[in-house]
Amino acid sequence: MTAAVVTLTDITDRKSADAERDRLTRRLLKAQEAERLRIARELHDELGQDLTALSLGLKSMELEPALKEKKLQTRLSEMRAIVEHMSVEVHGTASSLRPTSLTDLGLREALNCLVASWAERLDICADAHLEALDGQLSDEGQLVVYRVVQEALTNVAKHSGAKSVSVTAQWADGVVRVAIEDDGRGFDPNPDRRRKTNCLGLSGMRERLALVGGYLSVETAPGQGTTVYAALPSSPSIHV
Repeated sequence: MTAAVVTLTDITDRKSADAERDRLTRRLLKAQEAERLRIARELHDELGQDLTALSLGLKSMELEPALKEKKLQTRLSEMRAIVEHMSVEVHGTASSLRPTSLTDLGLREALNCLVASWAERLDICADAHLEALDGQLSDEGQLVVYRVVQEALTNVAKHSGAKSVSVTAQWADGVVRVAIEDDGRGFDPNPDRRRKTNCLGLSGMRERLALVGGYLSVETAPGQGTTVYAALPSSPSIHV
């Protein structure tokens, strides 16, 4: 009887895990489709308009071959400004998919740059203590860590009223652990307040981490600041 109960429990647990994985997969596919639509709109609305303006500018120059030098320089300056704007838009779209700093510098330096630029922009004291993480995570895992830290810092700026923030990351026993701690106002972690915590982006961070085998936890209380903990396993190749 005991063996039968254990077997049934295992089957139930497996079904529950499969159902959760299916739910996450559906959410991921939905998020990917929403991201594709967002990018398509940006390309159409921003780059499409710029290309049209550039085309019209070039056509007007073709129709007026005898433009005076001053007018010609004005037209060229206008078109140069359009091209520069297009360059900014392309860079922004590319960065929204994968930060260029992550590709160019690696995870550790990309996080250092993220924290430093965030602190300077918002005039909030922030420090980062990051171990050498490069090579410990897959490309997907690195992107997840970057986005989790980015989202946590966004939450600090929007909701916490913090004066200082600390970001730490370390690798030990095959697990990368990240913590983002602030001295802000905190919030009630009671599950009955889940609607509020979800609006802070915690559910999105949890789902990102779950897709790479990680998890998220939060320590907070009103008036006591907030610490967001993220943990995820190293790349399978690390253990070969």
